[in-house]
Amino acid sequence: YLLDCFNALGDHIGQFFKRKEFEEQLIHLATHDALTNLFNRRRFHEELESRLAYSRRYCAYGALLFIDLDHFKQVNDAYGHQAGDELLVNVTAVLKQRLRKTDILARLGGDEFAALLCQVDGKQAEVIAKQMIEIISQKGKFTQGHLTDVTASIGIALFPAHSNEAQSLLACADQAMYLAKEKGRNCFCFYQSSTQN
Repeated sequence: YLLDCFNALGDHIGQFFKRKEFEEQLIHLATHDALTNLFNRRRFHEELESRLAYSRRYCAYGALLFIDLDHFKQVNDAYGHQAGDELLVNVTAVLKQRLRKTDILARLGGDEFAALLCQVDGKQAEVIAKQMIEIISQKGKFTQGHLTDVTASIGIALFPAHSNEAQSLLACADQAMYLAKEKGRNCFCFYQSSTQN
């Protein structure tokens, strides 16, 4: 009888741990990008809201970098989605190496990434953006043996200087990224409000 009880208890414990593991896998799938294993857009928004709430309370500062790969669609069109996926994984790896453990990197979708950098000022954000552009340009040269011209355009918005609200800060960084595209791509731009020169 005792042996049957222990067996039944063992089965229940095993099922409990399997269920917990399955729940953790579901949470991971809901919050991470399947290809790069970075935070997805939804989880990034949660992290951004949290960091900005901390910034408002403790007068912390930092930068949001909106990163868009230039000419990425041409890689998919010319060499297929597998080559594009490989390129995204390579870019993710080098971006993660450049960032600190306290920074947050996310794939927002397609060829768009975002990096949330805490306790950096404009000059530090500029240095990081330059380094990102350089390493993406190097990593974007080849994928599956094919030569490409993939580079990056980066928009930078500072908090709290440009905004301390998540949606507004994202819009500022996005607008700055489009300025970088207009400047000829493969560069970065800071957000410029209509009241600035």
